[in-house]
Amino acid sequence: MGSQETLLSFLLQNAPRDRFPSDASPQILHPFASSSPDGPLATLKNLVDASAILSHTLQTYSAFTASDHKLVSILRQSTTLIEGLHTSKQDTHKRVQALKSRACEGIAATYGEPIPLDKETIVEWSISRIEDWGRKNGMEVFKEEEDKNGKMTVMLGGKVLVIDIDLSIQRNAPTSSPRRIVVSNVKTSHALPSGNSGNTLAERSFSLDAFILRTWNDYLNEVQKGDADSSSRAGQISRDIQSHLSYLMKLDNLASSEGDQGIRWFNDTGLINAVTDRISKAEVDALSSDRTFQSSTMNLDVFLSRAHALAIPYLLSPTMSFLVYTSPLAYYSLLCASRRKDSDLSVFQHDMSEAFTKLDIPLPVLREQLTQRRSRPTGTVIATLTLTSISSRLAPQRHAEQRPSLGRPQFRLPGTAILAALDHTLATPPFIPMKDSGSGTDPMQDVWMLDFTEGGHSSGIVMTHTRMREVQQIIDPLNAGSGMGFAIQMQMPPLPGSWVGLLINPTLPPSERYIATYKSPSNAHPPLRLRLTVPNEAGFLLQRVPVSSLREIYGILEIVRDQCWINETLKTINWVAEDLMPESEDEQSDENNMGAPEEDLEALLKDLDAESAVPGLSSISMTVGGGSPPPCIALAFAVHGSTLGGEAYPTSGPRQVAIVLRHDRSRKRGLRTDVNVTAPMAEIGSGVSGITSERPSAGLMEELEETSRRGGTFGTAGKVWSWLTKNNPEAR
Repeated sequence: MGSQETLLSFLLQNAPRDRFPSDASPQILHPFASSSPDGPLATLKNLVDASAILSHTLQTYSAFTASDHKLVSILRQSTTLIEGLHTSKQDTHKRVQALKSRACEGIAATYGEPIPLDKETIVEWSISRIEDWGRKNGMEVFKEEEDKNGKMTVMLGGKVLVIDIDLSIQRNAPTSSPRRIVVSNVKTSHALPSGNSGNTLAERSFSLDAFILRTWNDYLNEVQKGDADSSSRAGQISRDIQSHLSYLMKLDNLASSEGDQGIRWFNDTGLINAVTDRISKAEVDALSSDRTFQSSTMNLDVFLSRAHALAIPYLLSPTMSFLVYTSPLAYYSLLCASRRKDSDLSVFQHDMSEAFTKLDIPLPVLREQLTQRRSRPTGTVIATLTLTSISSRLAPQRHAEQRPSLGRPQFRLPGTAILAALDHTLATPPFIPMKDSGSGTDPMQDVWMLDFTEGGHSSGIVMTHTRMREVQQIIDPLNAGSGMGFAIQMQMPPLPGSWVGLLINPTLPPSERYIATYKSPSNAHPPLRLRLTVPNEAGFLLQRVPVSSLREIYGILEIVRDQCWINETLKTINWVAEDLMPESEDEQSDENNMGAPEEDLEALLKDLDAESAVPGLSSISMTVGGGSPPPCIALAFAVHGSTLGGEAYPTSGPRQVAIVLRHDRSRKRGLRTDVNVTAPMAEIGSGVSGITSERPSAGLMEELEETSRRGGTFGTAGKVWSWLTKNNPEAR
């Protein structure tokens, strides 16, 4: 304890419930969570330290006997004062934390922009907002006067970074209509301490200029729309813009502290892009050279499934982002957007990367659709590389010795093995010890983080325990299996429920089984009643991961991509916990699972209504794999019939169908489908019997994989049923 502390003050400081939270979600109690700045290791260490100090102090007090009544009275008075001060401090702290938690959970009142009602004043008000953004983030603001053509420039300057914003004030016809303001051009430059101007093409990023231009014009468009929701949408964009400026000023402070060498903080994204662009181009060329593809362009979803994440600079923030995965629905939403003729993509005319020329969705369309959260298709997974301040005690310790190779990232496409040697080490921030005044916290240190929450706007990626360990092995392979550090935290007792429950509905109690009904959009087969038995493996929310090199980033994103495939596949249909199913439906499901009633079999043989004549499909057992091997989904059901494949070989029971779908980078579409049909043969002739098997044609297998690629993974069972009943009319 400190020299000014008493036993009571120490207890009050270290005993509050929020000091060591016991009700936090176990899915975020791991080193890759962003909701707890101190992390579980720091919390446990604080608890051990406090317990040791308290034990020593109590032993000292046990030998003390107070016989002076005046001293006892003074101690009581001091206790009352300490408790009163602590209560007041805690009350203020709880109020602040409550407001912060409401904002993080999205339930706080979010105020929109105070847009003037008088449209004639919106132009001047918009200019003042731009000035306010700069001043709030510590930038100097210089504004030129508007010329006769309605042109003016506002300059926002830091110590190194300078942003010139050219504004154009227009008056629409007729002349009585209110004026409009747009950002016509943005130019970033760097004022180095030596007096040189760092504005060469190598140091200036057209992508950053275009990012600022588009984002700020989105804000001005919302402000001048006059819609009922314009204020709230403009407020959201305004908060994003201020966050972007805050991050740029963070880089500006780092750059100013290093003199002319500080320009590296603004060049690092360009250096990363040079390496990632080379990797993406080589992988696109390797896939495009595959003769199985008939089109001259490569499908984006196939590329993401078979190659690596697409690195897109300045997509969500002024840093590097990686497009990891797109669900089938998200991909076709992007594809439709690329075919629209009214898309204004001229803002990105300088932003043409050679790696994207062979993709069916151009890079400008990706920027247009993915930059803003409100226009981003659901099922798009993006990771952002960002510089974050964390406690120095939690900063990862990098080993100088040679690190063992774990086989990630993997470059298995033809002609891409040489890419495994490419890498880029991220700029290392200097360690400048800094404590918050009076807080007593550890010094803060800047580290590179791969963020999956978009700055806290999402909860992260649901990951299995096994894959979380794989992520740890990439960033710290020497300690991953030593029982130290992360391994201690990840070797937790089994958590309640499964990662499937965390994915499907994290707010409900965990369930061992989930039930869903899949209906064919074209009524090609009867509805499929799916029963999912969840795997016995805990789940966690992957939110952010400390990284130091591009190889680590690609390796982590390989693991995340595999997990995203199975996550989005499960989310294509609505699952209901078996515990929440109505009793009548649950009993009917059990009956269908045990066997087909006689009346259903009779209807089956008489070719009656197919929807009620296929009891074998009313319950499909399904297992989900999420371990180190490629994730897979297995479907199993029975088809009742008397022949096999239309031939005159009688069977002694229903045919058992097993379908396994898995993510496979070696396949044409990045998916692999295996179908196995077996049936017990009845005795014929000499009494020979046994088990026979049947496999679909290559054409049907292609159709099944294409169906799965388009989001109909569970519909493959119906297609197999249709194939079997078509080959065997007696099975209808």
